Formats: sequence, structure tokens, C-alpha cells
Amino acid sequence: VFTPHAIFPPTSRVNQFLQHIYDRFLGKPLLCQSDIVIALNRKNMMELEQLGTPTKKIIVIPNSIDYEEFIHIPAEELFREKYGVTKEYILFNGRIVEHKGVHILLEAIKKVENELNLELVIIGKGEGNYLKRILKFIQDNGLENKVLILDTLEREMQLSAYNGAKMFILPSFQEGLPTVLLEAMAMGK
Repeated sequence: VFTPHAIFPPTSRVNQFLQHIYDRFLGKPLLCQSDIVIALNRKNMMELEQLGTPTKKIIVIPNSIDYEEFIHIPAEELFREKYGVTKEYILFNGRIVEHKGVHILLEAIKKVENELNLELVIIGKGEGNYLKRILKFIQDNGLENKVLILDTLEREMQLSAYNGAKMFILPSFQEGLPTVLLEAMAMGK
């Protein structure tokens, strides 16, 4: 059983070349040799078919969450006290990579920073030069007191962060059905 993630068009010539190499030597053989290939939705199913996966091998299973986990939520004070968050805040939870659009979110915060008494909390793993660009943007624009970036948190702390957030935002350019969005909706955000 194979569940491919991130079936996105390449964003540069280098990525296009790397994807071609991956598809040819690893991706397509994995798809062909798998007994079942799981797609998140019908769009992913069509993309898998275009990559040569026989339709009879594809099963659509949307992402889901364990709703039971959202019955007894940790108090928001747990997160606020540990990280010193005193103001209302907007939450982003996910990988800090370009296609997730964190830079767009920061540009928006910069434009409205004087109009809103909000902080931005970003939770997630940063990758390479993109994280450096994000940190530089924050510093160059004097947003250090408006933006808090945290590495991936343990589950209880994540749920506490969701609980305290005024809203959840996911400015991604392309997603399947992200778990963080389902989690935010389960929290009423």
C-alpha cells in the first residue's frame, strides 16, 4: 500500500529535473509495484492516473482526525504561560516551506501591524533558506514583538495553542486536505 504526498507541479527547472528523475527511477516503479495506491481526493486520483497508475489500484481515502482527541482540550493558559503569549493571536501550524505561504502571511501582518493588536504564532519545522528568509523578513521589518516562531510542539501544547488562537490561518498555494485544517475546524477556528 502506497500513499503519495504532495503531487504538485514543479516550481522551477531544477525541481522539474529532480521530479523527472524521481518519477522515472522511484515514483513510477513504486506506483506500479504497489497493490493499492491511496489518493486524498478525486483530483489526486486523476493525477495518479496521469502518472500511469491503473485506476483499479487507486482508492480515495480523505485525511481525517480522531475527533475524540478534541473532547478534552488542554487550557489555553498552558501554551500562553510557557511561551509568554499575552495578546490575542493568529495561529499557523505546519511546515515552514515556501508553498505553505508563510511569507505572504508575514507581508499581511506587516501591512496591518499598527491596526491590530494581535500577534502571529507560527508553529512548525523550518527548512533551509526559506526559514532564513522568513527570519530575515521579521528582523528587517521590526516584527520581532509581533511574530513568535516555535519548532514543532508536543501534542498537548499544540492543542493548547489551537485553543487560545483567535483564528487559524493556512495561506498555502496548494494542498490536498491538510490535517492542520481539520484540527483547526475541530477546535472551532
